[in-house]
Amino acid sequence: VDVENIVPGDVICLSAGNLIPVDGVVLESRDFNVSESVLTGETFPVVKSAGRSAPEAGIAQRTNAVFTGTSVRSGTAKVLAVATGARTEFASIAEALERRIPETEFARGIRMFGFLMTEIMLAIVIMVFFANVMLNRPLIESLLFSLALAVGLTPELLPAIISVTLAKGARTMAASGVIVRRLDAIENLGSM
Repeated sequence: VDVENIVPGDVICLSAGNLIPVDGVVLESRDFNVSESVLTGETFPVVKSAGRSAPEAGIAQRTNAVFTGTSVRSGTAKVLAVATGARTEFASIAEALERRIPETEFARGIRMFGFLMTEIMLAIVIMVFFANVMLNRPLIESLLFSLALAVGLTPELLPAIISVTLAKGARTMAASGVIVRRLDAIENLGSM
């Protein structure tokens, strides 16, 4: 049976080496071990068997369920398909990863500061250009001087300086046992 033709309610027979195409409930099993490393990061196979799990149990605690994208390491099982495609746990994790992380106050402030610096730089460049033209300097030289000034005033190293500073903060926090996943979160901790 082609994977696209499987719908919730179908019973699927799985054996060692199969990639599980649906989220499902184990109806019967024999020495059934599944690698869930794709979902949980757990390197060891998980024993799956028929039975009941608490509805609020996490993925790792559902010993009677199999999930899309995981693979059968050993044994055989009959599984009742309960979710396919976009309704699976794998799809919900992928969707959560695609969601854009909201911009922090720190990132918003840095972005606004960059816009302000750009506006000031443009104003200065335009004033210098017109001042040179008013002083009867050659037009090409005035334009080139203004462009050189614009390049010189652009805060090119600002992102690098911010990243290095935040990385130093993350390193200091790591020494205290704190794991930092996003560098801009450090500023949010500092403003609490």
